[in-house]
Amino acid sequence: MIDVAADAGYLTTTLTIMNMLQCIKQAHWPEESTLLTLPKIKPRMLNHIKHPRSKKSITCLAELMQYSDKQIRSIFENVPG
Repeated sequence: MIDVAADAGYLTTTLTIMNMLQCIKQAHWPEESTLLTLPKIKPRMLNHIKHPRSKKSITCLAELMQYSDKQIRSIFENVPG
């Protein structure tokens, strides 16, 4: 399908098909939090993922990666299973 759309010159259609295929393979949609790609993380847990001291919400995987391993462990200690 991608080949047919690309060969016909439909760039937008080709990119949309590629994006949809990636979403299906990863079981993750673009509007969802990237934190859901972590094992055992469910949507109901997202509101509880906060820095322990500042209580600042962590909304995406890129934000989480700014913290040290020790800080990440303490962040997830407070997340209910």
